[in-house]
Amino acid sequence: MFLTVLLILAAALYRFLPHPGNFAPLSAIAICGGMYLSRRMSVIVVLGMVIFTDLSENLLKYHGAYGVMPLEALGHYAGFFVAITLGWWIRPRKNVWTVTGGTIAASLLFYLTTNFVCWLDNPAYAKTLAGLVQCYTIGLPGWPSTIEFFLKTLASVIVFVGVFVAASELAVRGLPRT
Repeated sequence: MFLTVLLILAAALYRFLPHPGNFAPLSAIAICGGMYLSRRMSVIVVLGMVIFTDLSENLLKYHGAYGVMPLEALGHYAGFFVAITLGWWIRPRKNVWTVTGGTIAASLLFYLTTNFVCWLDNPAYAKTLAGLVQCYTIGLPGWPSTIEFFLKTLASVIVFVGVFVAASELAVRGLPRT
């Protein structure tokens, strides 16, 4: 549990360091929090960290431009909660296939959830089927496509889940003796 909490704190700090857009450990932390922490602790620690760093980032970096809790943030929290619950599902079945499949599923569900809430909340999207398709594919003019955002997120989740699971499993099982 100590290592998991330490990794979650490292992920919180990562948010404030320069890094490639949409290449962050947050979804990986949600999945691994679900796998390695109790159900109660995973929700409290993971969602607490995300909410705290969201509020901090909004105040420090954007000077409160996004308000206290925009609707789009609730979509993100729902997506992270889905990732936590997938971690709960993976825990008793943990192997390379369930971790990989759960990671891909969590990324896809996060993308679908957050983009749907963005479509609902953002007035730049027409509230039609065409507007929803635009939100799930090309996004808004002047921004990379939402598919590009998804692929970067998926790559980061695969990398960070791999690192976190490897570190956690080595810690739990102990390093092999040579």
